[in-house]
Amino acid sequence: MIFDEKIRTDNDPARQSESFYSYLDRSARAEADKIRNILEEWVSLYPTNDHPNFINKLRSTDDKVFLPAFFELYLYALMKKLNAERIDVEPSVVGITTKPDFYAHFPADKNIYIEARCLSEDEDYIRQDEIITSIIERIDNKLRGNNIGLSLQWDGDPINTDFSTKIIDDLIRWYKNLNQNDAQNMVEKLFEFDDWFIKFSAEVDMDGSNRIVHAVMPHAARMVTVDQRLRSALRKKGRKYGTLPEPFIIAVNILDGTYEHQVHNALFGNEAAEYDRQTMQYRETRIGNGFWRGEKKWHYTRVGAVVVANKLNPWTIFSSDE
Repeated sequence: MIFDEKIRTDNDPARQSESFYSYLDRSARAEADKIRNILEEWVSLYPTNDHPNFINKLRSTDDKVFLPAFFELYLYALMKKLNAERIDVEPSVVGITTKPDFYAHFPADKNIYIEARCLSEDEDYIRQDEIITSIIERIDNKLRGNNIGLSLQWDGDPINTDFSTKIIDDLIRWYKNLNQNDAQNMVEKLFEFDDWFIKFSAEVDMDGSNRIVHAVMPHAARMVTVDQRLRSALRKKGRKYGTLPEPFIIAVNILDGTYEHQVHNALFGNEAAEYDRQTMQYRETRIGNGFWRGEKKWHYTRVGAVVVANKLNPWTIFSSDE
C-alpha cells in the first residue's frame, strides 16, 4: 500500500511547499480520498514484489522523487487500460547495458518500449548548474595555468556529453597559445551545440588562483524555453538506447506546463517566416532545429512516438483541461 490505513480528520488545505504525498496522506477531503483510492488501485497492478523500492518512491515527501514515480505508475496503468497483456519493468535488452522503463506486450505481437521523463523548470536549472560545474572541474583538471585566466559565459540547455574530450583538447590547444596581449584584449573561444553554447574569454590572472576558470556567467537572464528543454530531454533519451528491436516511445510529463506550439517547435523546429524576394511574399516555415526535423534530414527516427503530458500530477488526473 502507498498510504497508511488510518482515520483522517484534517480538512485544511495544503500548506505552502507541502509535498503531494504528505498532503494526500493527511487530508480527509473527499477529493484526496478519491485520489488515494485510484493510486492504490493502480499500484495493485504493478509488480511491486519485484521492485520493492517503487513503493518507497511513491511514499516520498520529496516531489522530485514522488512525481517521476507517479508518472511511471500512470503510464503502467494506462498500458493496462489499453489491454497490454504483459508489461516488463526495466527490461534487459540484448547488446546494451541500459534499461528502458517498460517493455509492453500487446495482442498480435505489437510490442513497444517506453521511457518516461519528467521536466521541471527548477530541477532543470539545478541540473544545468551541475553540468557547468562539472565542465569547469574537467577544465581545471586538464589545464595548467600560465598567468592567464578564463571567464565563461553560457546559454541554453547544456549537455555534459556535448563537451567531449575532443572539445577539451581543442580548448587546451587554444589556451596554450594565449599570451598576455590576448588576455588584455579578452580574446574569445566559442563552442556552439544544438541547444546551447559556451564561450571562454581570456583574462589577466589577478588572484593567482590555481583554478583556470575564474568567473561563470549565464549569457543573459536564465530563460530556457519549454521547447528547448523538451528538445534537449528528447535528444538525451533518443540516443540512450541506440536502435531497439521494437518501436520506442518517449513519454514526457512537463510539470510546469506547456502549449501545443511549444511541443511542435521541439519536435519539428521553431516557427519562422521566410521571405521570397521575387514574389515579395512571406511563407510560414520551420528552422531545422527540431528533435525529428533537422536542417536537411530527419533525426532520431528510431523513436516511433513522443507522448507529452501537460502538468500531470495526482490532482489533475481527473481533469480534461491538462
